[in-house]
Formats: sequence, structure tokens, C-alpha cells
Amino acid sequence: MGTYRTAEVCPNGHASTSSADTSPELREKYCSQCGEPTITQCPSCNANIRGYYDVPEVISILVTDEAARIAHRDNLSSEDRATLVLSALCYDLGKPATTEVTPHGIHSRGHPQAQEMYREFLQRLGTPI
Repeated sequence: MGTYRTAEVCPNGHASTSSADTSPELREKYCSQCGEPTITQCPSCNANIRGYYDVPEVISILVTDEAARIAHRDNLSSEDRATLVLSALCYDLGKPATTEVTPHGIHSRGHPQAQEMYREFLQRLGTPI
């Protein structure tokens, strides 16, 4: 189903990232709020500190729902609403073609660059691109 990502926190409980294992660029050696050193493992048992619970299938649904909410809130035109919601729907479209399994987990780092796949999908829907 899903996987817990590894969080990075300081001893005072401030979180620098809830996905230190998949987004190392977000890691901080020291807490930006209090200056204490950060950790990703429990000092008592060495278990990874649980962060974000990643359920890949759910992210696309949440992103698309949020796009629809924003379109409604901002009273977008029908064309702009369709563009925003379809863009959100395409958010994870490239993941199956770019996913790789590594010793550090499952990653789909190239999925935003799968533009041809997005273009073909939108053409099949009959959208102007």
C-alpha cells in the first residue's frame, strides 16, 4: 500500500523535512529554527524517524481535487479550469515509465520530463494543445 518516508528532526521536535530519504536536497545539518543538529534515526533504537506516509495513487487524486478547488475559488473560465485540472491530472502520468527501484527506495525522478506522454494523453482526450 504505502511507505513511511524518513523524517529529519531536531531534538526539540522541529521537522526540517518529512521525506529526507527521497528528497535529500531538503535536509539540513542544523535546525533552521533553533540551531540544534538534526537526526533521521531514533537515538535509542536507531529506527528511522517516521515522516510522510507516501501512497502514490492518492497523490494524483489529491492534486487534481486541489486544482479543482482552486479553479472554483478563483472563478476561472471554463478553458482555464480545464487547463488547470488536466495539468493536475497529468501530474503523475510519467511515473510508470520513469520509475526505478534502488537500494534507497522507489524513485520516479524523471516523470516531469515525460512531456510526450502527456501530449499523447491530452490529444486522445481531444484537448487543444
